[in-house]
Amino acid sequence: MVSALSAAAADGTVDFNTVGSGNPVFDVNGTTALSGSGFMAQIYWSATPTGTFVAGGTAQAFLTGAAAGFVSPSFGGAASDSVTLAGTSPGGSVSVQVRAWKVSTGATWDVATTRGSSASFTVAMGGGGPPPLPNSDLSGMPGFKLTATVVPEPSTIALGLLGAGALLLRRKK
Repeated sequence: MVSALSAAAADGTVDFNTVGSGNPVFDVNGTTALSGSGFMAQIYWSATPTGTFVAGGTAQAFLTGAAAGFVSPSFGGAASDSVTLAGTSPGGSVSVQVRAWKVSTGATWDVATTRGSSASFTVAMGGGGPPPLPNSDLSGMPGFKLTATVVPEPSTIALGLLGAGALLLRRKK
């Protein structure tokens, strides 16, 4: 049990707080800031800006009202913003992306058809200790907007193939 606790303490932490960035996340139209639990955001990180990004922490809903477009689990006095990124080192730096999606189009960013992600940016890791290093927030996050991927219905694809087949038959005659 002691080794499990020391292993967890070796991972770096970051504050999942985008309010300080001043750069909100917008819906597909580019003008409406994401608001409420119909949209989720999650931190993804990589050791390098061009590496493979992996999910860190849990997905969070967007704030509402004047804070729409931003994420901060502790906004208004709720739980902590602190997120542990397994495999990172306190005091080190990692590349981070914030990925957001519309929940009605998919339960996670990987499957959602309306989604977007920030450009990667560098964050200094907190944690470790005692005393622990202070967490960095995501104040370096660039703003972004969601994009929608159009997925044709199977009946549309079938009708298109049927039409193409009819054209080929007509051409042979």
